Amino acid sequence: MPALLLEAGLSAASIHECRVMLADMLSAKRPSPGAKDCDVSSAATRCHVTLEVLWDAVNVTLDRGNAPALQAVFAKYSNAFEPGVQDMLKAATSLGLRELDAALSAETSSIDALRRGTHMITSAVAKILIDFYESSTDRVIHEEIAGMMALQVTNKAARAMLGQFLIAQFPVPAKRTHRFVLCQALLKLAEPELGDGLAKLARDTQFASLRGRLCEALAKCKHPNAAEHIAAALKDGDDETKLCAIEALGELKAAAYKETVRGYTSYQSSDKEWTRAIKKAAEKALKRM
Repeated sequence: MPALLLEAGLSAASIHECRVMLADMLSAKRPSPGAKDCDVSSAATRCHVTLEVLWDAVNVTLDRGNAPALQAVFAKYSNAFEPGVQDMLKAATSLGLRELDAALSAETSSIDALRRGTHMITSAVAKILIDFYESSTDRVIHEEIAGMMALQVTNKAARAMLGQFLIAQFPVPAKRTHRFVLCQALLKLAEPELGDGLAKLARDTQFASLRGRLCEALAKCKHPNAAEHIAAALKDGDDETKLCAIEALGELKAAAYKETVRGYTSYQSSDKEWTRAIKKAAEKALKRM
């Protein structure tokens, strides 16, 4: 996005403002779309820029976008698989990871040390990860940081801080792979303080099969009404959600929903593999109840 705006003729200051606006949208600090009046470096004029976060891209609109030269710029950067664009993205990610390493060094840590488990995520390290995530516009960096948050975190304050941050990120449009990493991290970070946020996400049908993973995290956090929320997701969820929700109810030993779970011992899906898996999960959950 910064390279596109530079070739479109925006001033350096305006490009920086747009980058900050995009970073805020990508980290749930402000809603998408966002708009800004920007300076054009080659003339004493203003240009209205709108940025919209999509699940796999950022939609950029300029009020000068009908000019043939600008159309060529947009065409150049709209294909993420074009070799030149790929090289630019890889270079930006590599630079971002080096900058993150430098930030972590302030706490005598590093990306490799966190991944190897030779340095734990403390509250100070958690804040560095969150601050860097919020300032970055690189979704690869975001997924890398979310993956680090899925590592073992023993400090309770750090667990709650990271968990609350990730819950806020979940509704931001993103690829399923990124949201799956968020689910993995939330499952590891589950604390009572996260219960209400996890319950709200688990009951939101827009998150499709990932609701099941959220149910698993909800069961781990010991929310007082976890079973009620999980049973609701079981009722209107897809097959993957049903499987995870049944397993979560079994994990909770939620005897109040024993008959609900029993009904799934005769469940029939359009996919025989899901039918078999859900029936087996229901039988196992009943034994735990």
